[in-house]
Amino acid sequence: MTAQSGLGFSGIVAIQIPIGGATGTVLTKLSAANYDYDWQPGGGGGGAPTDAEYVVLSLNGTLTDERVLVGGAGLTLTDGGAGGNVTLDVGANADGSIIINADDIQIGVLATDAQHGNRGNGTLHTPFTAVLDGFAPASGGGTANFLRADGTWAVPPGGGGGAPTNAEYVVLSLDGTLTDERVLVGGAGLTLTDGGPNGNATLDVVANADGSIVVNANDIQVGVLANDAQHGNLGGGSLHALAIASGAAGFLSGADKQTIDDLPANPVDESRNLTAGAGLTGGGDLSADRTFDVGANADGSIVVNADDIQVGVISDAQHGNLSGGALHALAVASGAAGFISGADQQKLDDLPDWYVDYGETNGSFTTTAAGFVTAETLNFVTPAAGTYRIMWYYETKNDTLNGVTRTRVQLNAADQAFADIPIPLTVTVDVPCSGYREIALGAGAQTLTIDCFPLVGTTAEVRRRRLGVIRVA
Repeated sequence: MTAQSGLGFSGIVAIQIPIGGATGTVLTKLSAANYDYDWQPGGGGGGAPTDAEYVVLSLNGTLTDERVLVGGAGLTLTDGGAGGNVTLDVGANADGSIIINADDIQIGVLATDAQHGNRGNGTLHTPFTAVLDGFAPASGGGTANFLRADGTWAVPPGGGGGAPTNAEYVVLSLDGTLTDERVLVGGAGLTLTDGGPNGNATLDVVANADGSIVVNANDIQVGVLANDAQHGNLGGGSLHALAIASGAAGFLSGADKQTIDDLPANPVDESRNLTAGAGLTGGGDLSADRTFDVGANADGSIVVNADDIQVGVISDAQHGNLSGGALHALAVASGAAGFISGADQQKLDDLPDWYVDYGETNGSFTTTAAGFVTAETLNFVTPAAGTYRIMWYYETKNDTLNGVTRTRVQLNAADQAFADIPIPLTVTVDVPCSGYREIALGAGAQTLTIDCFPLVGTTAEVRRRRLGVIRVA
């Protein structure tokens, strides 16, 4: 329904309220027109939805899916009114069998046999026997009967309703009616105290005044022995076995006492440790003998023997400069041993595999007639057939005529070669005459003759400086 406009004063518009609005509906503007109003359900616009599943205390005409909260079986509902609480309480029966507390419930006192199950006659409980706990059985024989340990009732042996007179009762004094009673008395070390009718008869252990026994509420114990006799042989202690090392405790022997007296005033604490330092293994506390061992590295450069150590096999790095040998001094000729130099090694490599060195005959000249020098004969044994080099070095002087000095080599008196060396007209200084010849020789003994003489002239002086034979091939 659309509202109709009416005449109004300046600035004021009058509207007509539509009819038919139900409880809970609201007047709502339906369009931009100033006078378009109508009633709408309360859930429209900015209100809560009308079709939600609300829990309410009573139905509402505007809502379509609400539920009414009520108290179910065993519960009561209390409405505290607008702004108050809605409270659900557990209902306790008036018989007191249930107790409702603030935050829980509990069993109260069962009010009927039915609540117990069969509490009245107890058939749900098993009677006791000699070996099982349970309910007492029905008496089955009157009030005079007594219940036996096996769960059965029996008639007293004395007959009638009283106690038997012939039972072996323990009593505090004799009774003329009883025939087999025994009187309870305190025996040795005990006292009996009678507490009177309905009281206790108490037996106590009596402790001697010397304090050697202490009587407690529920037991007794040894106090302090008052004399040697109580101990047995307390003075000398011969009734005690000696203590056993790491075993049973006992008396200390006189010998062990002497050992203790001989100990130093400040013995070493066994908990002290002997610690192996660098290069050592072993050690430990002082509770036993300890051994230290020198540790040999796995590289084998040190060998540890039972009583000493020694160098094993070292590496180049451990030697320092083992490969090049720069840390070693060179050998000295006819002197200290040492490393060989590279130059000397080359000389050794250049040496022939066989040679004979005859050196020099003497240090002076020999005067000879012109054209003659006494032959030098060399005897040697060649190791194998091959090429051999005969080398010589002579000096001549005082050849008075211009000529030459010739060296002749003869093998087994046969000329092999000549070496001529020109000499000035007058020679007063040493003039070398040297040379070599290579000849083929077989294996075995050899004889070699060498002559050195002036070819012309009258006299000459000659001396040998060097002579040798080597194999070259």
